[in-house]
Amino acid sequence: MKNCKYRGVVVPMVTPVTEDGMLDVPAVERIIEFFAQNNVAPLLMGTTGEGNSVSASDGLLMVETAVKA
Repeated sequence: MKNCKYRGVVVPMVTPVTEDGMLDVPAVERIIEFFAQNNVAPLLMGTTGEGNSVSASDGLLMVETAVKA
């Protein structure tokens, strides 16, 4: 693996949820696209305190959505 230095701004990403508390997948996609367009690297997920309130399946869905985006 090639060594890579961080670049841009390191931003902790919030976990967007809908009014009923479900993961807002379209919002995750929009946030990731915004970060990519603005050269945010690395991306830190689950660091704004909500990690304990997100289910393991929603956490996995968020990561999968981010990778696809």
